[in-house]
Amino acid sequence: MNKKKNRIVPSELIRHLKINSKKILSVLSVAIMTAIITLSMSVQAKAANGYIYKIGDYTKVAYTKAQTANFANQKQIGLYSSTYGYELNGKIYKFDDLTTIYTKYKQNFTDTLIALSTEGYSIGDVGTSSSTLAIKSVNANNGNNGLVVTVVFNQNLEGSFSTEALVNGISVLTGTANFDYNKDTHTATVTYAKIETKSVAQNVNVSITLGNQIKTTFLVVAAAQ
Repeated sequence: MNKKKNRIVPSELIRHLKINSKKILSVLSVAIMTAIITLSMSVQAKAANGYIYKIGDYTKVAYTKAQTANFANQKQIGLYSSTYGYELNGKIYKFDDLTTIYTKYKQNFTDTLIALSTEGYSIGDVGTSSSTLAIKSVNANNGNNGLVVTVVFNQNLEGSFSTEALVNGISVLTGTANFDYNKDTHTATVTYAKIETKSVAQNVNVSITLGNQIKTTFLVVAAAQ
């Protein structure tokens, strides 16, 4: 008589792992392992979403989604989760950030992916490495000193970049930026004329382009009182 094989779902798999891999799970959090298992089983819009990279080198995939279904690979990612990044829409996020948000949203993977880009700090772009010049962050402030745009790079900037600002969808400035640069902090500061207040609020999008990289920041100029 053939024995019936039981189907193991992710939550049951965690319990199974606790019994059969106690030594491994003594150093792994259940949340990490559950996240790894879930992402390996998830179906996402873009094929590359869910790929795992080593932090610092986003030119080569460490594990594809199919490879994360392998328990040995799951163990490796879980043991060294702080050294791995997760791809979502061309951006890389720390795997530990993914796990934290996954726990916060009660292991709802759809909600996790929605929140990741806003609650998880993007640490890089696919196709770049720690030796590739990249834009780390862009911030803009419209005040008495004008529209001041601050751009931080991952290493020393040699050359220039371009800026575009849209106010309510209409371009108000574009072109190569003239900027002040701090080599110690790899920070460029660009100052434009202040966007004057009007009777209605104005939505401002400021984009920085460096090669094929584009980063955008958003602010609202409040209506005049």
